[in-house]
Amino acid sequence: MFSLINNLPHLQIVQITTRQLRSDAVAGMQRWCPPKSSTKITLFDLSGVGNASESGISAMIFIAQGNANVGFLGANHSVQRKLVKLGLDKELRLFSDAKEALENPWVKRRRLKGTKAVVLAAGKGSRCAPLTFNMPKPMLPILGRPIIEHLLEHFGRFGLEDVVINPVYLGPQIIQHLKCGAAFGKHIQYANEGHFKGELWWDNAIGSASSLLKMHQENAAFFDDFFVFCGDALIDLNLAEMMEQHKRSGAAVTIAAQRVDPTCVEKFGIIDCNSLDQITAFQEKPKISEAISNLANTGIYIFNPSILDKIPLIQACDIGTHLLPKLLAEGVDLNVYQSTFTWLDVGCGKDFFDTNHKILDGGYKFIKHSAKEFSPGQFLSEGAEINSKAKVSGPVFLAENAYVDAGATINGPVFLGPNSIAEKGSFIKNSLLFQNTRAHSGAFVDGMITDGNWAFAHAFATAAALNVSPLDYVSSTTGIAKDGQQIEPVKLRIAS
Repeated sequence: MFSLINNLPHLQIVQITTRQLRSDAVAGMQRWCPPKSSTKITLFDLSGVGNASESGISAMIFIAQGNANVGFLGANHSVQRKLVKLGLDKELRLFSDAKEALENPWVKRRRLKGTKAVVLAAGKGSRCAPLTFNMPKPMLPILGRPIIEHLLEHFGRFGLEDVVINPVYLGPQIIQHLKCGAAFGKHIQYANEGHFKGELWWDNAIGSASSLLKMHQENAAFFDDFFVFCGDALIDLNLAEMMEQHKRSGAAVTIAAQRVDPTCVEKFGIIDCNSLDQITAFQEKPKISEAISNLANTGIYIFNPSILDKIPLIQACDIGTHLLPKLLAEGVDLNVYQSTFTWLDVGCGKDFFDTNHKILDGGYKFIKHSAKEFSPGQFLSEGAEINSKAKVSGPVFLAENAYVDAGATINGPVFLGPNSIAEKGSFIKNSLLFQNTRAHSGAFVDGMITDGNWAFAHAFATAAALNVSPLDYVSSTTGIAKDGQQIEPVKLRIAS
């Protein structure tokens, strides 16, 4: 009467093989239900059921009410009509097929429950300078929220809750913002690569592969396959599908990869693979004429803990430069996961502005923000305000406590960071004011990213900006802001 047709770590699908569903199905369904303490889901496949009596439907209700981890799929039109007539189509978790069930948030949030994720946050973000002068790259704001916060939110869609982060450059800012992770539905451990001496923070990056080894040696961090991510990229990758492919393949390492424009291969680590997705070669940022493929390593990995014993005991051992070529040379099974997904590497100032602009324009819908739309394409975060006598047009985003005064002119796309102010008589167009920035009367800001200490034209910032002289009439918000609020920018003192 029952047959197990799919058994995944987070979910099992059990087919009911009887043609007539009656009350005697209760005992059988109860045997297949997971314990109440379990997070595993049982879906009963009704595709083989021709008819369900009233007692059979009562059996479904009894099972569903007694176990929150039970659903049903594949009911035929006859059974569906009965459920709709009784108003039970809203009460029971019903799916048309397994594909729909696997994409449902109720199921997705459990697919990677118990899996661990490492977020690498060591880089200085040199190509993003001056944005990263006083802020680590994972903390750069995308519509008012740090990149790393968006990444953690994506983890939550699959039930990824256990996270390890290695703060290095300006690391305390990451710790101060995320804390233990509870506010984001996560349990976060920190593997610091730096320390305080008095008030000064000294960073000491040890290399991405060495970081994994240190985490495991000091915290016994990894007992099963685990993810590794870069803390400065935005993704909508189906992490559950990647893990399932990894498990099926039996590979020691799986790398998420994407095809890139062949003229851009010099920016990426390049992979070659066979028809079975087994990796056959690596190239690090090859010349266009020498590239073996255009398949780029996105820096998203799944590792089996067995590879930790193979990490070379050298200084600054890097995953891409040292570990992966070593594993390949030793014959370790390395695979790629190829799928269509969004991968936004915010690598420079131009990327930073363009990403914010595209999301504000309605693109990249997987990236969420909490600001309220007060007019089409114009958003206010908590505590932000636009005076009714300001001249505002085009897409605009104001982060927390930002303010546009009467008589200011804003021509979007414009982004005002937290605690930023556009005073009466200021003109801002196609620009982003970083946090704690004041545009005074007379300020003319066009095509720029600026704070009180620097400014640069974002359209040309494909690498570290060189000419970053501050703009006239633009300063830090260190005075009295709107409503008498005192605003003081907080800066971390760094050892040099």
